[in-house]
Amino acid sequence: MIIDVYYGDGDHNIKRDNARGIRTYIEYMWERCQDIGLSPSYIPNPKRVSDGELSALQRQYSHLIDIIISYISKIELIIPMDNAVIDICTKEATVIYRMGSAPSLEKLGYNLGCIVSEEEFGNTALSLVIYHDNPTIVYGEEHFLDVLKGWASFCVPIHDTDGKMLSALNIMVPAEYANQNILGLIMVAARGIENEIMLIDEKTKLATTNELLTQFNDGVLRTASMISHEIRNSLSTISAYVQLLQLQNFLDNTKGDKILSEINRINKLVNNFRSLAEPLKFNFYKYSLNNLLSTVVTSLSAKAHMSNVIIDLTLPDQDMFVMIDRESMERVFINIIVNAIQAMEKKGGTLSIFYAPKNSWKEVYVTFEDTGPGITEDRLDDIFKIFYTTKEEGSGLGLAMCQYIVRAHGGNILVESIENKGTKFIVVLPCINLCTTE
Repeated sequence: MIIDVYYGDGDHNIKRDNARGIRTYIEYMWERCQDIGLSPSYIPNPKRVSDGELSALQRQYSHLIDIIISYISKIELIIPMDNAVIDICTKEATVIYRMGSAPSLEKLGYNLGCIVSEEEFGNTALSLVIYHDNPTIVYGEEHFLDVLKGWASFCVPIHDTDGKMLSALNIMVPAEYANQNILGLIMVAARGIENEIMLIDEKTKLATTNELLTQFNDGVLRTASMISHEIRNSLSTISAYVQLLQLQNFLDNTKGDKILSEINRINKLVNNFRSLAEPLKFNFYKYSLNNLLSTVVTSLSAKAHMSNVIIDLTLPDQDMFVMIDRESMERVFINIIVNAIQAMEKKGGTLSIFYAPKNSWKEVYVTFEDTGPGITEDRLDDIFKIFYTTKEEGSGLGLAMCQYIVRAHGGNILVESIENKGTKFIVVLPCINLCTTE
């Protein structure tokens, strides 16, 4: 029998891969047993933790036990469990969970809660794994104690994400049923268990990080709200004093109006900032794109006419439906249309609005294409950044908010532009269906 397992420490590390190696290996293990005062005829009398201590250990290792059980339940299908045990043990060799039963071992005190120490049981696979942290087999006559020579013990260590041993998975079966495949099975199980431990650890770290980020964001929101409130109070006071100075003729009306205009602009910026800082709440409903676009265009037709802009809305005969928060999506469409009107108001132009299904009808692309001055290539990467604006009266929050809203709907905003030819904004949204009636 070839058993690819190591035992020993320091320079005395022996690989059991040939008959001579096995003999040397056994001799080394038995020397250790003799050194601690054991004799082959010794009957174990192991220590056992109290019921309270056992319960505490089971609670401490509960998550690990749950993971291991899902794996060892498969192992028991190929092992005769009427006279064999599969144990989960702590790194101190305490048995904290058991599957199966072995009456002759239990008579020796090898039970749930016992400490399977080398001083009591000699060279079991469990004691060797705890000592050397390597998968191990101790087969039949290789045991030092006579009472264990009819058994084969198999054991593998279970490690945490840092490579430190958490526990051990140990199997005891009658020697006549033993083969190396059992060790292979529990080694595969151990790798699977360790992978699950790693995944759980990563999830825990992510959950902790998310909690910290949430707390940080809550703090930022409270601070932003407080600062915004204080700024607005100060602006209201300044505005009142400016108007008072105007009434008392201490301040020229033209200059006073300019100051008031700047105060109003700052006030508007603070209000926009508050709306950006506060988390939006969405109420999603199935809504017709034809109805939504028609409503938005109608509300802005007068503004477009005053700026000599033609809005060309093309709607398909076959309506499409999307799950949206109507008010928020109206806000997005209005912002994009108003930006286009303002871009073309000096020379006039045309804003074409249309939509079409994409990606096998899973998405809909709503396109807003104007004939304005366009956006230079070096500015395209900046237009969605907070506070970035090229308008004298702009806050730089509109497109940032639009992008946030659309992404919250599971979509995206694409932009294409050619200088002196125009700009195209494409709002990509998930599509529900192609029904023309709700």
